Amino acid sequence: MSGPQATTSPFQALPKVEPHLHLEGAIRPSTVEELARRFDPSFRLADWEWTRPGFRYADLADFVATMRGVLNMALERTDDYARAMYELLHDLADENVVYAEPSVSTSRLARMGLDIGDVLRAIDDARLRAEAERDIHAGVILAFGRGKDTQVAEECATRFADWRAHGVVGVDLHGVESAGPAAPYADVYRAARDAGLGLRAHAGEGMGADSVWEVVRSLGVSRIAHGVRAVEDERLVDYLAEHAIILDICPTSNVKLRVAPSMSEHPIRALYDRGVPVTVSTDDPLMFMVTMSEEYRALSEHLGFTRAELERVTLNAVDAAFLPEDDRRALRLVVREGFPRSTRPRA
Repeated sequence: MSGPQATTSPFQALPKVEPHLHLEGAIRPSTVEELARRFDPSFRLADWEWTRPGFRYADLADFVATMRGVLNMALERTDDYARAMYELLHDLADENVVYAEPSVSTSRLARMGLDIGDVLRAIDDARLRAEAERDIHAGVILAFGRGKDTQVAEECATRFADWRAHGVVGVDLHGVESAGPAAPYADVYRAARDAGLGLRAHAGEGMGADSVWEVVRSLGVSRIAHGVRAVEDERLVDYLAEHAIILDICPTSNVKLRVAPSMSEHPIRALYDRGVPVTVSTDDPLMFMVTMSEEYRALSEHLGFTRAELERVTLNAVDAAFLPEDDRRALRLVVREGFPRSTRPRA
């Protein structure tokens, strides 16, 4: 791995690792417009209310419905997924993201009638091309939808070992938490663990601390996507810190979905200070109109994160990565070398 790209922006210059973003919500705006015009020649993102400054979604369900309305016109074919992956990795490299783990929704692929294996092979080819051209590496997380028919997840479980050869590194459970419990996916998660894949689930976003406890206990995850509402349970916060269960947090997403009232009141500061390992990501940069550099800037300006603390957050993401230890070691070195020596956190 090489170091970060040269840049004049102090936050953009920092090396970053992005573990929590959805490929479907990370398409370039210009690509969305181009692809959507296959169906509607007059389509413009600027006509959508969510693109306006200061906009906040009513809640998670409102966001999911809005995003589906956009994607149903812009992400239809296997080639669309491949293009989205290729362009995403180039865009992340521009942000000095050196490693990322975008997720792909298997339930959406099934709903669109696309073969999951074909899509994974296509995005893997796109990933390898982008990695050959830029200083970035990536792994793919397979995501299953809460409250959906578990048959898709169970069918995927029979192919986990094969799909590792196509860049798949982990599994995730996502969607509106109230749509259904996590427990029905326990067998799928056991199969993923047996195949050597990392385990993550969304929780503690639309619902409270109980949803975090559930994915920890029923799925055995090492990472939780969001998890910010863990702050509602002191015992849970202590448990996450003691057992080093990592929260993949997306601050701007949480504010725009009204999970947090504002950036200055976001619970990531309290969780970090309590010793919970946290990471920072953009979640769905298309829909939240944010970059990794802007997330880092927000943590600094609104929550007082120092450069040393931003480095610690980045190293947490390295520790969280669903990678072999040798690869994590190399990634850790890239991050340490990319931060100014004076900001180095104490061991």
